Amino acid sequence: MKNIVRLEIDGHSLTIEQVVSVARHHTRVEANASALESLKEMRAGLQVCIDRGDVIYGVNTGCGSRKTTVLKPEELSAYQMAYIPAHCCGDGDLLDEEVVRAAMLIRLNSFLGNHSGLRPLISERLRDFLNLDITPCIPRLGSVGASGDLVPLAHMSAALIGMEFAEVFVRGEDGTRTRIPAREALKRHDLETITLQAKEAMGLTNGANFIAGIGCLAVSDGWALFSESCLSLGLSLEAIRGEKNAFDERIHKMRPLPGQLRVAEMMRRLIGDSKRMTEESRGVSLRNEKPTLDEKGKKVPRVQDAYSFRCAPQIFASAFHALAHAAEILQVEINSSTDNPLIFREGDGFKTISGGNFHGQPLASILEYVGIGLAPLAGSSDRRLFALLSSGTSFGLPDDLAGPSHGNTGLMIQQYAGAALVNKIGHLSAPSSVHSVPTSANQEDWVSMGMNSALNLREMLPLIRKVIATEMLAACQGIKLTEDELPLSQFPLGSGTYPAYRRICKAFFDGFDSIKPEEWFPDRNTALEVDSIVAMLVSGEFGTTA
Repeated sequence: MKNIVRLEIDGHSLTIEQVVSVARHHTRVEANASALESLKEMRAGLQVCIDRGDVIYGVNTGCGSRKTTVLKPEELSAYQMAYIPAHCCGDGDLLDEEVVRAAMLIRLNSFLGNHSGLRPLISERLRDFLNLDITPCIPRLGSVGASGDLVPLAHMSAALIGMEFAEVFVRGEDGTRTRIPAREALKRHDLETITLQAKEAMGLTNGANFIAGIGCLAVSDGWALFSESCLSLGLSLEAIRGEKNAFDERIHKMRPLPGQLRVAEMMRRLIGDSKRMTEESRGVSLRNEKPTLDEKGKKVPRVQDAYSFRCAPQIFASAFHALAHAAEILQVEINSSTDNPLIFREGDGFKTISGGNFHGQPLASILEYVGIGLAPLAGSSDRRLFALLSSGTSFGLPDDLAGPSHGNTGLMIQQYAGAALVNKIGHLSAPSSVHSVPTSANQEDWVSMGMNSALNLREMLPLIRKVIATEMLAACQGIKLTEDELPLSQFPLGSGTYPAYRRICKAFFDGFDSIKPEEWFPDRNTALEVDSIVAMLVSGEFGTTA
């Protein structure tokens, strides 16, 4: 991702990349001056509607099932101020800082679209929290993703306006985070507490912004996992001296799915010039190999590899298509007006219209699609890892990739741990949005449960990366164990896989070349090595891109 130093938003042109930059890299945010100024006109228009006696949901009526309760003009502000704490009923651990920042940015951008009718002060406060690194403390559970993310947005709002019970994280000059009362943070930066006026509580809390924020972060991470999966596959193919023909462009042009074409092209780039993946290399019988021989005693050609190797373009394509589709939906969502009601110009006047742009179903379904698309990256990775651990399916690598000492378990138990993760990933990929539980006296009779969909996806992503990292370690260990029989000088790896192999060897196998191959790889804590590879992947050290 390119470094974004400063971002100006206008309500219409925010990108997923910019959301990630603000959320993770604390890019400074400015509201477009014209967009900010235009908020005053729509706020005045809302007041016109109130003054002429329009009955406006959530402005001069109650909310949800209490929509028919009409408020008196003198009750409007008090109602807004009571609305926020009444909705602050979240539960569980706190949401990560980057998720909260993403949601605040998306909420701010929605206001700048100028159909909410809130005072510019509200948008300015969101901007200030982002730029001053003030992050509301928000429990992760409680949103049903229907009238937006009501509960987490209420916790956000309580901090923004300085309610007594609200807490925030602030960042010191040394980068450390401290949890303090929101009012104390406001005081430190000479920001006043805010008394909400008509519609502002509803405007602040209607919108699936936390779902969208998690979605933006997940799509960014998902593309990285897609690329990392291709690299991991390439290393495993090198380890088993696999067939390149499965990635031949001619095959994939006969089924020209965009994701399938992309994976095949990436694999040709990674392993196309590998000499280890050739008939000459496969003709070498390794010490642990039991080759199939023809009637003349010649080694029978491999012909084709197992599905998790050979069909990777088709398997990985599901992740590509899901991510691409989700990116399209999220790009629309983060530039939309999603609270309720919305206000519009009508001739020379103004009109409020109630609807349901806050509903999270479009996001819930698409994020579950992403989870279903990404899960096979982990499942197929584990299948390849399993293949690497048996001399029969790895074509001669030592069983469990273990050293020769008696009792060595090699990577056997590391695969156990990965299998548990794959099972958990499958569980997390199950949809939540098909299990609606009605709320608000059946006024909200179909809710999306999209926050649970988003949280499941977010929990899934690091597990997928750990499975991939385990495969990468195993593949490199398999290559290293056979270097004496298939020397890299004679059978070099592909130009795309070799740098990753050398980096992992340098990190974990340094010094092996000075001892005998049969003394390599005594049992050790491989979990530490897997965690180190995860850190390398997160940092982008291998330079993989989709």
